[in-house]
Amino acid sequence: MKLKVNASYLNNLYFFVSNLTEFHFSCRDDYNREWLHSTGQLNKQEKEILKTLAIIFKSRGFESSKKPYLGKAFYIPPEKDKFNNLSISISEKEYQNIKNGFELFKDRFEHTYNPHLLKIWKLKLEKEFNRKRFKELLNTIEIFFEPKDKPDLLKIHLFSSPLKNSFSRGGANLGDRNITLEVPIHDQSAHQIEYASNTVIHEISHIWLEKRLKEILPAEKRKALTPLTKEIIVDALAPLGYPSSVFSDKIDPISEFLLPNLPTSFKTYQEKKETSYKRFSSSLIWATYPVMSYYISNKRKMDKEFIQEILNLLKQKRVNY
Repeated sequence: MKLKVNASYLNNLYFFVSNLTEFHFSCRDDYNREWLHSTGQLNKQEKEILKTLAIIFKSRGFESSKKPYLGKAFYIPPEKDKFNNLSISISEKEYQNIKNGFELFKDRFEHTYNPHLLKIWKLKLEKEFNRKRFKELLNTIEIFFEPKDKPDLLKIHLFSSPLKNSFSRGGANLGDRNITLEVPIHDQSAHQIEYASNTVIHEISHIWLEKRLKEILPAEKRKALTPLTKEIIVDALAPLGYPSSVFSDKIDPISEFLLPNLPTSFKTYQEKKETSYKRFSSSLIWATYPVMSYYISNKRKMDKEFIQEILNLLKQKRVNY
């Protein structure tokens, strides 16, 4: 499977505006704070258009069963076709509202957008994908999931993150041929590049996990698996899971990320100080190392027994999954 990195001006503009609407809980509020800190607070007109756009985006959000996620209509097509594809996906009024919103926020966006730095990220990621360690990690994950109907080409849509002292994030909401990757635009160190490439593995794993679950579990049991359970399975692989610890050489998932956070990670959740999964994920990822090392070392495919091991782990940790 070939990986192609796409650094699009219009995709980044769409991401910028849609994120500012906060139409979904997964919108990055920390990005918004940084963007507004550098461009100034919203005025009344901007607040009103964001409310209007939030309604449009929410009606075609990730959980909408009647209407597909609107990001698909915009992120996937070539640059010259994006607006036309968007126009046939929504009503004329909705389309005009989005166009007006883009025009209104264009100056703010261009104040934060740096195409030169994004291109550097693109080139460095493409080089990273050709490294032996990345290919071995991807091959290991492929053995674990044994995905059927794997596409010949996977597109990675690159977005700018304004955060400093932060790491890459991603998304797998565009089908099985496209993923998104948000990178810390101001830091292109080898350390950051490797973490970002592991995040790509994480998002690919989300896609392959869904395919594998259809093969090994009946529909009713698949529906019973919560998003948290699936996230833990994928996190057990990358960017900080056992396979990533074996095939990373610029970052150290264990000593750099997991062990330093163990003393407070699960205690935070147990005391109900913070119920966000990411706040106590280190202890859960660390707890998956034994079972994951067994499966990876023995080149075993994910099966029902593995799923049960994860569920048992969550029960043992008293996590509400």
